Amino acid sequence: MSVKLNFSTVGQGKDIVLLHGWGVNSGVWQPLLPYLQDDYRVTLVDIPGFGVNQKILPSPYNLQTVAALIAEQIPSNSSLIGWSLGGLIAQQIALSYPEKLKQLVLVCSSPKFSRSEDWLSIDRKVLAVFSKQLEHDFTKTLERFLAIQAMGSESARQDVRKIKLAIQQYPEPSGHALSVGLELLDQCDLRTQLSHLSVPCHVF
Repeated sequence: MSVKLNFSTVGQGKDIVLLHGWGVNSGVWQPLLPYLQDDYRVTLVDIPGFGVNQKILPSPYNLQTVAALIAEQIPSNSSLIGWSLGGLIAQQIALSYPEKLKQLVLVCSSPKFSRSEDWLSIDRKVLAVFSKQLEHDFTKTLERFLAIQAMGSESARQDVRKIKLAIQQYPEPSGHALSVGLELLDQCDLRTQLSHLSVPCHVF
């Protein structure tokens, strides 16, 4: 019998599925639910190794196996919204399981997160530093990561504080999922595959 991820659903209407980013969990979406649940049925899924799915770790743990597990929980004709790492996973779902989706929405995400000669993105040295810091102190590493996510916001400190309070209601993530998650951000490159994307995609 295949492993099933835990998930929660609120509201009624057209289906929206929300995927969180690295280091956090589905609690990060809680402030948005009052604005969505009157018009949409919202499904919150914790990525394997995070939140309530902390102990669910596919083997091997890679973009394809994680996407496959999440795709099983997605209602048909859903709008899939992915933030950061969740957006990378959402792209893989859209490529492998397009029949499940109405559209793909990416928030602060990319088909390739690491910088290269032909792609402006995060310096790989920054990701390497996060990986090294992760070995010693997850809390501080997460705080620094969230600070980067909030850069440019006029209320960056308050934003980070709200996110931390929301995600603290869930179990801490698996160390393995955290480590491999950073590897996915460093190594994955879906640029070529996305030229074959068959569902509408919106980027924010």
